[in-house]
Formats: sequence, C-alpha cells, structure tokens
Amino acid sequence: MSARGAPSYEDLRRHVLRYTVDDVKVVRLLPEFGRAEVGLADYDDAAVVRVDGKLVVSSDGPYAFRLVRKSALVHASTDVLVAGGEPRFAVDTIIAPTEKGALEAARRIGRQARALGIEILGGNTMIEDDVEEPKVSLTVMGPLVAPEPITDCGAEPGDSVLLVGEPIHGSFQERMERARRLFDTFPELARRGLVKAAKDVTKGGLVAMAALVCAKSGVGMDLNSVPYSSITRNWDNVLAVVSPDDVEEVLNVCAERGCPVTMLGEVIEEPVLRIAGRTLVDSELMAEIEDHFKTFKNFKKS
Repeated sequence: MSARGAPSYEDLRRHVLRYTVDDVKVVRLLPEFGRAEVGLADYDDAAVVRVDGKLVVSSDGPYAFRLVRKSALVHASTDVLVAGGEPRFAVDTIIAPTEKGALEAARRIGRQARALGIEILGGNTMIEDDVEEPKVSLTVMGPLVAPEPITDCGAEPGDSVLLVGEPIHGSFQERMERARRLFDTFPELARRGLVKAAKDVTKGGLVAMAALVCAKSGVGMDLNSVPYSSITRNWDNVLAVVSPDDVEEVLNVCAERGCPVTMLGEVIEEPVLRIAGRTLVDSELMAEIEDHFKTFKNFKKS
C-alpha cells in the first residue's frame, strides 16, 4: 500500500488480473464445439444456445475427486438421458484448495466432455483453502428428443423391464466407450417413443432404483435375469420399462448400435420387488417409500 492508503501498483495489478483473467487457464482446458451462439470462445458471463422445443436440465454434485478423475460427467448426464433428452451442453462449478487442483479438475472434465461430445458452456472456479481436494458440480442440458418427457412413474403390470447399456466401470477408455454406446442408443429409443419409464442405475444401485420406479408407479417387479453382481452399486446404465409389443424393436435398435441390453423381467401388480426369486422389497417397505412421494405430481398410484 502507498503512504496514503491507496493500493500499490503491484497490489492493484494482482487484483485486476485475479478478477479478469484467472479463469482463462481453466477455460482453455475445456472443449468448445461451436454449437453455442455465445460460449467458451467468447469468455463472457453467460452462454447462449439455440434449442428448438423443450430443454432437459439436470444438476448434480459436488463430485469427489475420485469420480471427477474417472466419469463424473457421465454420471451427471444420465439424468438428462433417462428423461428422454440428448446431453449436449454442461456448465461446471469447480472448487479446489489450489490453482493446480482446479486446473487438474478442469482437465479431467474436459477430457470426458471431448470423449462424449458434450460442450462445456462455462461455469465458475473457486480456490478455497478450507477444502481438502478438488470437487466439481455439473449441470447438464440438452433437447428433449422423446415425443413426451420420460418419467420414472410410467410402469404398468405386464410391461417388460430391460437394462440398457453395461456398467460404466473400468479404465477411462473403457468407461467412455461404454458411455458413448449408451448415449448413442438411448436417445434413439426415446425418439421412437419406445420407453414408458426409465431410471439411471446410479446411487443405491439396481435394487433402490427399481424400488423407486415401482413405488412411484404403484406396481412391483419380478426380475429374474440380472447379469451383474452388486445390485447396490452404481452402474450408470439405464433401467427401462417398455411395452411387450416394443421389446423386439428395442432389442434391434440396441443391436444395430452395439449397445448391450438385457431382459431383466416384468412389471407385476403385487407391490414388491423380487430379484432372482428373493423378495428384497416387500409390500410394507414399498408402501413406506410410496408415502414419501404422494404429494408429488410425478407419482402414479394404481
């Protein structure tokens, strides 16, 4: 500071640079595909995108750095996917203890965005010394491609239950390849109006997400062909409910696009969830889950 209390040139220089160009280092690590009318290349306060029709938006996080390193953007995008949208854009919020940590988080998210073809429109970066590791929150958006939004409460007795895609686990390359197949396939199923209800198999795994669809639809499920172990683990693929009349077309679309699909079982009237012959969610627990959703519009009690 100068003798009169005014900031010195160096203090003022650091202040101005901090609030004008600090984020440029992060922005340069993120992909820009040219879809936005105003986007990263403009380095402005907001983005502008052109969307015809309805926009599907979902926000998730903050993700721990272990997931930021691997596939946080996949995890955040599946909520848009299962609603009948096509993930195209994202904004991020990065909070890290150091600039180095923030840049590494941006680099990881940028790598995933390039692999998935999702354009990062911008976001916010904060350096805070009270956090132990970088964390990232993501908001993903894209146009609705289904004729109508796909909800998680549209299952009816007699419907078929399928698992679209394989668990998005493994190395970075394996995760991105599996995600690309799923992201290429499910929007086509949605576009054709083949999906009655859907849920991404994320937090809580298959047992929790299937129970949620059952409770909100007022039905049960009998699943007898689960191909993967650890039904409480995140898989990041899609539990899809379709009409029996549409199963063949769903299987053909998946085969054409190289996306694994498994027939898990069927929707039943009895409000229970059975997996491999075992009742894992009985009618009492199902009723308890239902009670939490009765005040929501997205709830259908048969």
